[in-house]
Amino acid sequence: MIIGVDGNEANVEFPVGVSVYTLNLLNYFQSKSSKDIQFIIYLRQSPNTKLPRESEYFKYQVVRGKRLWLTVFLPLRL
Repeated sequence: MIIGVDGNEANVEFPVGVSVYTLNLLNYFQSKSSKDIQFIIYLRQSPNTKLPRESEYFKYQVVRGKRLWLTVFLPLRL
């Protein structure tokens, strides 16, 4: 199974609130990734150093675009 996640909330310089929660979710997903459960984390910008490291089954994809990212740019990549 491949699971896609919008990781933009965690990809911030100073995570607080929802950003911390999202960052913890990504850390959990990275620890549970395997051949059977793969994760693709979609971001508007390159991943910062606070995000979990990529692995064979946990990857980042940068989808450029500012306005309408969720409704236009991301669907074009899927």
